[in-house]
Amino acid sequence: MINVDRNLILQSSITGSGRFLAGKDIHMIPNDTEVLADVEGDVALFAGGDVKIRPRPTGLADLLNKPGFFTFRGLVYAGGDFLFAANKGGASYNRTLDIEGALVARQGSVQISGPGRAVIRYNPDYLDTFLEQDFLGSQMQVEELSWRPI
Repeated sequence: MINVDRNLILQSSITGSGRFLAGKDIHMIPNDTEVLADVEGDVALFAGGDVKIRPRPTGLADLLNKPGFFTFRGLVYAGGDFLFAANKGGASYNRTLDIEGALVARQGSVQISGPGRAVIRYNPDYLDTFLEQDFLGSQMQVEELSWRPI
């Protein structure tokens, strides 16, 4: 688990299980990412502010149009905005965003851009512990707006 009071900035490939927690923003500028929370841990990413993921080009993989993968298992929570931008300066990178659990942008918006695809699968198993505890000292109401079983 990584827990910081301010901004958390992560670069390069990110792989593992656990949590990334930031009191303010989480900025990810990775190649490929896989963050897997266990069902007891529930949270993959938690930012009091924004979550901003801006994949960078990976050279030959982009020339061959090979997709990069960004996989999160658990709750991805942004107190503000959630941004996944797989494009920069007119260039687009083939990246796939895959979230199993839930994606929340509490006081902001969800923006996903780029030529790849986004797959977000609601899984309530990752939310049970989160909804039962006073997470990071602040109670909040999370309600299910829409989902369908796969």
